[in-house]
Amino acid sequence: MTIKIATRGAAEKILDKYDTYLFDCDGVIWIGNELLPSVKETLELLQSQGPVH
Repeated sequence: MTIKIATRGAAEKILDKYDTYLFDCDGVIWIGNELLPSVKETLELLQSQGPVH
């Protein structure tokens, strides 16, 4: 499922609903050796939401 999230507040609202995330890496996180735009910030936001179990 693809969701376009325009603001950090909108992202946090969605993140509050889930405790587990699954990502396809190639083409979603990076292409070749290049990290895609906003991935670093998105992963940092996920990490800031609390510990991973």
